[in-house]
Amino acid sequence: MLKIFFLNAVLVIMSGCAVAPFNSPTTARSLGQGNSEINFGLSPALFISGSMGLLEHFDVGASVELQFGIVGSAFAKYSFIDNPDRSSLALYAGIFAADAVANSKGFMIGPVYSYLSNSFEPYLGMYFNYVDFEKIDPNDNDIEDLNDVVDEVVALNSGGSTYYLDTTVGFNYWISEKTKFYLYAKNLYFMEYSFSDHNVWLVGTGLGFKMGSNL
Repeated sequence: MLKIFFLNAVLVIMSGCAVAPFNSPTTARSLGQGNSEINFGLSPALFISGSMGLLEHFDVGASVELQFGIVGSAFAKYSFIDNPDRSSLALYAGIFAADAVANSKGFMIGPVYSYLSNSFEPYLGMYFNYVDFEKIDPNDNDIEDLNDVVDEVVALNSGGSTYYLDTTVGFNYWISEKTKFYLYAKNLYFMEYSFSDHNVWLVGTGLGFKMGSNL
């Protein structure tokens, strides 16, 4: 029952979460060389991520997310405009692999913009996501109760690939210089397959903690 509820709520059309991680950058600003950050929350899937400033304007990191299975990712972000306050602009890119009903792998890439004013930092991200997923085993016990929920899953039983656009709008509230609370809304627009609804809407929230001597 929990699996059916999650599939309906998130509308992960590929039956088995053959999608990229739902969690994504919440700011275009870089951490700064030598600094690091840990984030955790609901994306709406439970997730934890860690990142560090490898260079002055270049961050790298990884995340683990519990969608319909485990989704692991590695990512990087380069801040072209990197201001301690006001406007910042960055390019985000990453790769992922999912161990789920329909095992999948793929990549995501796109820009993120943020604007920091005092403790409030709204942001906007737009990411292209490509997913390659394996054939679904109809005898898999994990999906024996799902085909009655989503008719479109039949189209995915042969495996294949798809792509979609992730548009995320949210804000950070900086509780302190090193601690933030964030909330966002996310739209996934699937540009392939004739599903009954191309748009999937999600909401997420989390906490972030910065560490480092160069803050």
